[in-house]
Amino acid sequence: MSNLKGSCFTKQIKNALIRIDARGTKRTGDARFDGLAHSHATLAKRKQLLNDFADYATNCSYEGKLNKLMTPEIIHGFFIKWVETMSLSSKENYIANFSALVKGLRFKNITISEKTDYEFFQRCKDEIGRPDSKIFKTGRYIDQHKKDSMINKLPKRSQVVADIQFKLGFRASEALEIANNPDKYLIGLNITGVKGKGGQIYPQKLVTKEFAELIQSNIPISRSTYYRDQRQALNDKNRPHDLRLSYIVNLYDNLRDAGVGHTDSMLKSSKESNHHRTHTTGSYQARR
Repeated sequence: MSNLKGSCFTKQIKNALIRIDARGTKRTGDARFDGLAHSHATLAKRKQLLNDFADYATNCSYEGKLNKLMTPEIIHGFFIKWVETMSLSSKENYIANFSALVKGLRFKNITISEKTDYEFFQRCKDEIGRPDSKIFKTGRYIDQHKKDSMINKLPKRSQVVADIQFKLGFRASEALEIANNPDKYLIGLNITGVKGKGGQIYPQKLVTKEFAELIQSNIPISRSTYYRDQRQALNDKNRPHDLRLSYIVNLYDNLRDAGVGHTDSMLKSSKESNHHRTHTTGSYQARR
């Protein structure tokens, strides 16, 4: 492992951008998760993040290598200061993009504290980007009526994927994986063996016979096609991930209606969405 080259932050930023610049290479396969900048827009975003962090470090009188300053303590203080006036979704996106920047630098053999890991950034999202749901409402929830209206606007090729997200709580990429490979994941009436973020396996999910047959009959569809169909159907008022959000919110509400306590409902909803923290359910409630 090595440090960024340069005697000042400006030169170190330049070196960092050279290292993570992957323009001209396709963001497919494993490259989708390497944290590198495969487009001009992403590179510009990474540059802004580095400039923001360098400005914060300068204001705090920190010196040395930027990568050495990327400790949980310093980054946490940076987030608190820098995203203070942002909207909830902007805070979350900012933290996620900084997480990708760190991943890209590590991918290019830059030394960064081991404690600045994926779980650290997730905790930052919980604390900073996802406040209590009783206070904040952002209108991302899709109820059954709105979902049915959206489904009717979608081409048939995308309807099954959207239904998998809404009824079972999978992310778009995971729903596409299931819909495109039903023989791999659909065992009888159970969806099983689906990997989420970090390689963590989802709990087994039971589906109806009719829904299983619908999944089996699906025509394979690409990620880009699905997102394009969704943008047209949702008119930019929502995004595919809101279908997952709505599943989690509905599951929590149904558990509460069935007499399950608040904490147990929060945890159960979190586990069903392949998380293990009550804060995660709260994060989705905050954006409902």
